[in-house]
Amino acid sequence: VFKTTGENWKADGGGDINWQITSNVSLNSTINPDFATIEADQQQINLTRYELSYPEKRLFFQEGNEMYNTRIQTFYSRRIQDIDFGNRLSGKLGKTQFNILNVKSPEMSADEPATFFTAARAKFDFLQSSSLGVTFVDKSWQDGFTRSVSVDYVMNLGKLWQLTGQFVGSAPGDFWSHSAWFMRFARENNIYHYHIRFNNVGEN
Repeated sequence: VFKTTGENWKADGGGDINWQITSNVSLNSTINPDFATIEADQQQINLTRYELSYPEKRLFFQEGNEMYNTRIQTFYSRRIQDIDFGNRLSGKLGKTQFNILNVKSPEMSADEPATFFTAARAKFDFLQSSSLGVTFVDKSWQDGFTRSVSVDYVMNLGKLWQLTGQFVGSAPGDFWSHSAWFMRFARENNIYHYHIRFNNVGEN
């Protein structure tokens, strides 16, 4: 892509590499992607204290993105704006499904310095229909960082009973005020459903 202003010319380019390492594992890399061609979001008015959640339309972030949709969501890719470059490794080995993402965003202003984002998730299937998941998320810049670790599980206890839960701890900060967890015990069939759930979310 060439941009011009009067007699001044500026070259700007980017590219993508997709490598299918095995039938179940792929590596995707991008340099200076053009997100301006992505379809715009439909405008919404938000009068609540909760942020709006928009679907991810950028192809680089889409593959494996659904893995991060846990009840207490620690990674939301739409918080990442433009990027200089990025890499994503995703796939499945045996009973373990995984997704690893690392990107660098450019400096936007003094309040938004250049930042590295890393997100990694692995989900292990066991028994007939139970699973254990681990998620790591990190945002680092020159003068600081924020990061979190999450562990979640789904245990199907027979045909009718299910136990699910998740624990999240984040840093920096006091452990209890920067952590959250929930536990849910449910019984359901084709006629009725009931469950007991307890949530605890630190103030920060």
